[in-house]
Amino acid sequence: MRFFVDTKDRMARKSKQLKKMLGTSGYDVKLTKCQALMAQMLGYRDWQELCRCAGAVETSPGDDSVDERERERRREQHIQVLLTAGIEGEDAEMVVDAVGPTRYHSPPADVGGERAREDMDEEPTEFEEEWGLRPSPHR
Repeated sequence: MRFFVDTKDRMARKSKQLKKMLGTSGYDVKLTKCQALMAQMLGYRDWQELCRCAGAVETSPGDDSVDERERERRREQHIQVLLTAGIEGEDAEMVVDAVGPTRYHSPPADVGGERAREDMDEEPTEFEEEWGLRPSPHR
């Protein structure tokens, strides 16, 4: 399943977050590999293909706009990419849940405006609380 993104910038930030989370779990993965993994999780062959396609068509709905069954299908796809890359099962699940490759609001109603302020007011996830992380407008 392929997910269409509006810009590569969000996925670049998620790739950095993926690198950080994998590092936290004991995996030393280069950023370029994390970009490739992020692209694969979104259904692209590689990072370059994701960048070429970004913004070409309407953005796919984010996880907040689909039903539970679809969210689970997405999560399984993301986890499978990490498993194939050699990430252990529990680590892959934890990383996918923390990074949320398709967890974005769709469509972004007001980039940088009211919508961004609403994002800042979200309650921290269980993972963020456990690791002492704070929500940011860059999620």
